[in-house]
Amino acid sequence: ATDLRAWCEKEGFENISVAGRLEIVAQVADGLLAAHEAGVIHRDVKPSNILIAECGVRNAEWDPGVLPKPANELSSSSTDPKSEIRKLEVKLTDFGIGQVVSQEALAGMTRMGFTQTMLSPGSSSQAGTHLYMAPELLAGEPASNRSDIYSLGVVLYQLLIGDFTRPLTMGCIKRISDPLLCEDLEKCFAGNPEERFTSAGELARALRSLPQRQAKRAACERSTRRRKVARAAAIVGIILTALVALGVFVVKWGALGNAEESVGTKNPQAIDFYNRGKSYLFSNSSKDELKKAVDWFEQAIAQDTNFARAYVNKAYACRQLDTVWEPRSGWDAKALEAADKALSLDQGLADAWVIRGALFFTPAQRWDAVRDVEYQRKAIKLNPKVKNAHFRSDAQMDSRLDPFVAWRLSAGLKQLEAVT
Repeated sequence: ATDLRAWCEKEGFENISVAGRLEIVAQVADGLLAAHEAGVIHRDVKPSNILIAECGVRNAEWDPGVLPKPANELSSSSTDPKSEIRKLEVKLTDFGIGQVVSQEALAGMTRMGFTQTMLSPGSSSQAGTHLYMAPELLAGEPASNRSDIYSLGVVLYQLLIGDFTRPLTMGCIKRISDPLLCEDLEKCFAGNPEERFTSAGELARALRSLPQRQAKRAACERSTRRRKVARAAAIVGIILTALVALGVFVVKWGALGNAEESVGTKNPQAIDFYNRGKSYLFSNSSKDELKKAVDWFEQAIAQDTNFARAYVNKAYACRQLDTVWEPRSGWDAKALEAADKALSLDQGLADAWVIRGALFFTPAQRWDAVRDVEYQRKAIKLNPKVKNAHFRSDAQMDSRLDPFVAWRLSAGLKQLEAVT
């Protein structure tokens, strides 16, 4: 058997896996647990008191605490260094300054010839190697099971970094890359003994279960990342939705406008009712919305009977109801009445000429394309940027138009050109 330090120097730290190093410490912890359960505190846990023994050669797979036999020790028939492996046994020795805290164990030892003076709790708390001693021992406080756990934690740290001369310093644990091992070391080195591992057995279990703990930690981190991604996506979605909604709002209300100069009334209540009607007309997604638009325009007109634009948009809404939702239900007559009223109030309102011209090109008006185009051209003359007038006056025929409608538009345009 060889002590831990000499054995590591012989093997080379680079040839000892992390799993193997953890198993060595776990076996020491097993020995400490047995001693503690027997009422004995070791008080001098350090590499020179840890012996490594080889327990024969057998064929098996790699596992913790099992190291490949060096190439120069392989049999001549072996070609794979991992085909012959050694099982290691780790022993904790030299209880020479150990302290017996169990009176029952102490009585048994005195019967075997040990003196109570050497083994009693009155033994010096500062016996042992200072590099591995718990802080409470250096302060003169009595030793405990958890002071042994502190000492074994120092051995674990040195074994992990590959240097048995390295003392503990502030931030030394940062050299350990595995966060779980850092947590284990912090639990060994807690200044308050009550915050350390409750037993050496708990430390052994923590080290042997490291792969399972790592897998669980990784699964939790993946789950956390997924939740963060989902949360971020939801936030982005909310922001995009808000931006889209804001954009729609700006477009709609920008198109509607509520300035006195463009609307044509100074009555604030009439402007409010008018804008409400425009919002329904602009949406134009159902028959009910168009009827609500008509209702709001009529309320705006009731506030200001000279509100020409309210008549224009009422005419638009009524025409939509007639052509799309409720033909031959009287909506065409209401549209004509509103459009004519708008023109009687304001001959310079281009939109009024557009809707009045559109009302000529209906079955009730015998598809009067000539009058329709004539009114659209008047609208364009008043306002070159007026909507819909260009489309109607250009009358771009293609295969999508009904043949009869296309013929009427073509004939009307030719007739209008001949007159002008």
